[in-house]
Amino acid sequence: MKISIMIPWRSDGPDGWRQEVWGYLRPKWEEIGWELCIGEDNRYELPFSAALAFNRAAAQATGDVLVTMGADFYPNPEAIEKAATLTTYKSSWVMIFGAVGYLSEGDTKKLIREGADINTLRFGIVDPTCQGITAISRTAWDAVGGMDERYRGWGWEDTDLNRRLGRKYGYATYPYTRAISLWHPMNHRDLSYNNPNRRLFESEA
Repeated sequence: MKISIMIPWRSDGPDGWRQEVWGYLRPKWEEIGWELCIGEDNRYELPFSAALAFNRAAAQATGDVLVTMGADFYPNPEAIEKAATLTTYKSSWVMIFGAVGYLSEGDTKKLIREGADINTLRFGIVDPTCQGITAISRTAWDAVGGMDERYRGWGWEDTDLNRRLGRKYGYATYPYTRAISLWHPMNHRDLSYNNPNRRLFESEA
């Protein structure tokens, strides 16, 4: 089984916080030894498209299992490998985490700049869901056509992918493992009830 980690990416410049977070995390991913596929959306005149970036990452990937990951997520090889293994015999896709804990700005700086032990840091916010981080067999990804690029910016493109995978292969059970996400400024994420991505998702129900 070969695992490909897919990261959607757009730099915020050499002095940007996204760049600093990814500069800290990338070597940790590389140490694990899995194929790392960076899908860039460098159309800076437009809001970042997570769907486009993931599809570009998938075009590079050669693994049997594709993992949709974020450039701000701390690696958890044990949880990822377990989920990837499940795609080979139990389900064609698996949500890797059941929740995500977000480090505060201050604790993220302690981790990156002061070398703090991540296990001693507290989460500023804990989201009891984690829709966007999944392990998907290559066959299943190709069968549903990857991400739908009609979704703009961030939001609902991952839920849409999960729905299409669920309709074709059944719905994966949420695991109990909690992911860790480092702080960075949030851009192009419209969380309002009537945002266009939500309307698109509901129109496809």
